[in-house]
Amino acid sequence: MATNIQQQMYTRAQRPLFGQGEGYGTVAATPGLDSTFIKEKIHPYCTYPTLWEGEKPTVTTLVNYPCGRMLLGRAVYKPKDFTGQRTTFFAHNYILPPRMAVQVFSNVGKLQGIKYFAEESELLELCSLPCAIVPAGGDDIANDFIEKIAECVEASVFGAGKVYVVLREFSHSHIWEILARVYGIISPEARQLLGFCTFANTTIDKEGIHLAFVPPGFRARNNDYIVQENALPVVKPVSRLVYPPKRFFAEAELLHIRGLMPFAWESEWIDTNLDKLTLAQLAAVPDKFLQRGKTSDNPRMYVMLGIAKSFASMKPVDIRYFLGSYNLANEEITRLRRIFERIVV
Repeated sequence: MATNIQQQMYTRAQRPLFGQGEGYGTVAATPGLDSTFIKEKIHPYCTYPTLWEGEKPTVTTLVNYPCGRMLLGRAVYKPKDFTGQRTTFFAHNYILPPRMAVQVFSNVGKLQGIKYFAEESELLELCSLPCAIVPAGGDDIANDFIEKIAECVEASVFGAGKVYVVLREFSHSHIWEILARVYGIISPEARQLLGFCTFANTTIDKEGIHLAFVPPGFRARNNDYIVQENALPVVKPVSRLVYPPKRFFAEAELLHIRGLMPFAWESEWIDTNLDKLTLAQLAAVPDKFLQRGKTSDNPRMYVMLGIAKSFASMKPVDIRYFLGSYNLANEEITRLRRIFERIVV
């Protein structure tokens, strides 16, 4: 995985990099940016609002990938494509490595100051985001409005619909001030997952985007949230609110067990913590986390964690019978038996 920032550009072209003929596609990318990653992980976010008759705003999109990388992109309206006969849009995306993506959370408002958009067909890796200095925001934004957005965001990132924010007036600086304040109060777990779009005029179905700013009159689906700046109440989704799971773990461990810190020492973490986990903690281990064992350097540790989860999720059973149904080494059986005897006391 790259350690510097990579870039990609997308628009309608006569011959995109991965196409057979004219159409939309990637027209430039940093050498080393994997083509499969571009097509599967970046292309779905290379979009611009359709059928929008008003002002053609710049649209910024941020998406956090499970691998820890971040997409930070900007799309702009273009009245003419390469033929000069139809409108189009031009998207330019930065792909941040995990260590830089984490830095963004501390001051997301500074992203509005990004000033560099290359026009060359060959893009280079960067050591940092080329941001201009942005003065501290002075917008008078009500605290309860920010708190409502934050509450809905916390629910959204853990599976309860999308959040759409209607502003009293559309302003880029206003949006970035709101984002900066929301990032400042949501939980660290939510910051690691939250993806946003600074403008949309239709509902968003893409995974990874939880928060969008929309024009007045926008109609959301039943399970989504609409937060309006004019102090109207939040429109709650019909489905039950899903708040973040109870924090069984210390912060770093919680992020890890949810699959947000996919580092090489995953099996070491399991080996260190397996004997410390409680019944509730074991039952709460996500299946998605366990699936990583297939590609791990030590899949046996994931197998042991999965067996422990199965035991914790079942009604009381005979430990000897339960362990006898698995093909385990003697030392693994001994270790799991000690764990099970401790958690069922």
